[in-house]
Amino acid sequence: MSLVPASQAASRLAHPAGLRWLSQPLEGEDGEQAAAIAHAFRIGERWLLIPMDLPAEVSPVMASAKLPFTKPWCPGLANFRGELVPVYDLSMLFEGVAAGGLFLILGPRDARACLRIDEITVITVPADLAPEPLVALPNLPDELVCLGLSLEGRTYIQLDLGGLLGLLAQRASLL
Repeated sequence: MSLVPASQAASRLAHPAGLRWLSQPLEGEDGEQAAAIAHAFRIGERWLLIPMDLPAEVSPVMASAKLPFTKPWCPGLANFRGELVPVYDLSMLFEGVAAGGLFLILGPRDARACLRIDEITVITVPADLAPEPLVALPNLPDELVCLGLSLEGRTYIQLDLGGLLGLLAQRASLL
C-alpha cells in the first residue's frame, strides 16, 4: 500500500530555487521593494520554509492509526476531514525523538500528507537576501537539494517538500 498517490511519489525532486518561496515583494515607505513574507515551520532545531504554491494547513495533533511494517518515523494514518492522510515525523527521522503537537497537512486534496511539527510562524525576508546551498539533511538522499536563507541568526531551509513526501512514502515500508 502506497502512502501517497503514485503521481506524487513519482514526482521529481525540484531544485528549491525553481519553487516560489516568498510572497510578492512588499514595498517600503520609499516605494522600493523592502521585503517579502514566508511561512516557516520548526521540527526540532530545524526551520523549513513552505513553498507558496503548496497547499498547507495546520491542525492540532490528531489520533493516528499505526500501520504495520512501517518505520518509526511513519506513525500511521490520520483522518483529516474524512480522508486518510499519511503522517510522517521528520524529527524521528533526523534525531530519533518525536516532534511536537501540531500537524502540517501539505499538498492538494488528492495527494495530501502530514508532517508532525513543533511550531509554525510567518517571517519577513529582506528583498536582497539570497538562498545559499546547504549540506543534505540527515538520513535524506543527497539528490534532495537543500538551500538555506540565513536571517537573524537562524537558517530557514528550502527544499522540495512535495518531492520529500514522495520519498517518505516510498521508504516508509519495512518490507
